[in-house]
Amino acid sequence: MSRKDLPQDEYDIRKLDSLAKLSDDNFRDAVPELFRWTEDKEYAIYPFVIDLLAYRQVSVVDEIRKVFRTDNVAWQKNLLDDLIVRLSNGN
Repeated sequence: MSRKDLPQDEYDIRKLDSLAKLSDDNFRDAVPELFRWTEDKEYAIYPFVIDLLAYRQVSVVDEIRKVFRTDNVAWQKNLLDDLIVRLSNGN
């Protein structure tokens, strides 16, 4: 996976289809970059990234921990409201 395979802006939703098909190892590499699109619910790509992260759940917990180490309460609330509630108990 290369940088060009990742969404380049908030409207680059088509790239998520190919990311969904990646192996767990390759998807794991994309997760930190995908998380940047979960910071603001106003991003057009936001609900699609949340769906993908909830579906794949690979390395999501590590990234959630990073967000909760910040002072960005709005981002934390986004994750609580839209992603964390959808994670399985195995994560």
